[in-house]
Amino acid sequence: MQNLIRILLAFVEDFFIFLGLTPIVAATFALNTIAGVYGLGFILLIIGVIMARNPPKRR
Repeated sequence: MQNLIRILLAFVEDFFIFLGLTPIVAATFALNTIAGVYGLGFILLIIGVIMARNPPKRR
């Protein structure tokens, strides 16, 4: 049980980031499809840059 809690706490910030980005992309797609694709691409690019600068730690 302790291992499960430790694993969940390690990924909780990633979960909330994903949860926060989901309505932003959904609202942009509701406005316009092309704007939604641009918004999704921008968000994925930012996530890729952040992950490249701070790669996940190996266990």
